Amino acid sequence: MKIVELSKLSGVERGKLFVRSSVEAGDVCVRVEKIMGEVRKNGDSALKRFALEFDGVNLNDLRVSEREFEDALKQVKPSVVSALEFAKNNLERVCRKQKPKNSKVKISYGVVEQLFVPLERVGVYAPGGKASYPSSLLMGVVPAQVAGVKEIVVCTPPNREGKVDASVLAACKICGVKKVFKAGGAQAVAAMAFGTESIPRVQKIVGPGNVFVATAKMLARAKGVEIDLPAGPSEVLIICDERADASLVAADLLAQAEHDENASAVALVASRSQAEEVLEQVELQLARLARKEIAGKSLERFGLLVVCPRVEDALDFANEYAPEHLELLVKNARSLVGKVRNAGAVFVGSWSAEAFGDYTAGSNHVLPTSGSARVFSGLGVDSFMKRVNAIELSENGVQALGSATVELAEAEGLGAHAESVRKRMRK
Repeated sequence: MKIVELSKLSGVERGKLFVRSSVEAGDVCVRVEKIMGEVRKNGDSALKRFALEFDGVNLNDLRVSEREFEDALKQVKPSVVSALEFAKNNLERVCRKQKPKNSKVKISYGVVEQLFVPLERVGVYAPGGKASYPSSLLMGVVPAQVAGVKEIVVCTPPNREGKVDASVLAACKICGVKKVFKAGGAQAVAAMAFGTESIPRVQKIVGPGNVFVATAKMLARAKGVEIDLPAGPSEVLIICDERADASLVAADLLAQAEHDENASAVALVASRSQAEEVLEQVELQLARLARKEIAGKSLERFGLLVVCPRVEDALDFANEYAPEHLELLVKNARSLVGKVRNAGAVFVGSWSAEAFGDYTAGSNHVLPTSGSARVFSGLGVDSFMKRVNAIELSENGVQALGSATVELAEAEGLGAHAESVRKRMRK
């Protein structure tokens, strides 16, 4: 990890602190386009061929059977099943409060309504490979269910035995999801975007994944299938005052770094001595981690300790950085929340470890990365709904709006628009 002092940096040097790993196009994009083209053209046969090529398994059937669901529940420890149910229940409670309500505005000339309509079919990608994430399955499925989505399709990579991770299947079973398919990577995204003989086409694809999945999602969006948000490696930014516990700061930095070799873990600390204390704790705790190689490479590449004595300056830095996760390990942290403009999720006070947001707090962990929190929000119930406007005018309303409508239509050269109004005005 590097230690830098914010006050001593030039504008250019400060700008470099905002650089973090992100999804790169280039050669990946070319490869992903080829994979997606194959799936679009050949459907299930392409998926099976890619399963053999990328996953090392020869699949007869892409869909997970009911027997496989039952076997998965038997394989997963009861304590893990209980934890998944606990997390699901908390997420549902939060999601029910998020659900947007229809609105109706009655004005003298009529009524304008805003109706929120759920999508009919969505796809959830559950990652596999280096690790499996049943929690991500919950984050994609539960808000969709609360929104009222009728059909949820899940794709997740198989292992070399042709099986899907048991904990992911257990999460599906807990949520009541029945359409689960053995497909991973860009080919899974393509299958959900275009549809195959087995996998139905969806309106929206959500869920995290590697660079191939992220690139495929962006390409799918260009072809008319909506996605949750642009996603890159995970990241955390921690604002500390002089009271912050160095061991907690280090633990939270490592919790982010162990995700991925390209994850970003940054802390703004009050002094050089505090930075050195945190760094010492990072080195001590890193040595005990099971994923120390991944975490170590992440910290070497994108780990930063930034000396910034004033919390106000640190908050300005955070709003410019726009992190996926922002932790406020400062006194009176609650008073700063209203000043946060750009962050995927904010963790308020020293008790609120980011890991709670990943699993059990009820917030969603599918969040914008790489600075996209400046314009994107995390996944929520409204992510699975559309707004539909309904306009109803009275006869008097036609007269009230008619003249101005005709003027604007004529000004834009749209005579048929104007005439459609005039005909009603003359009735």
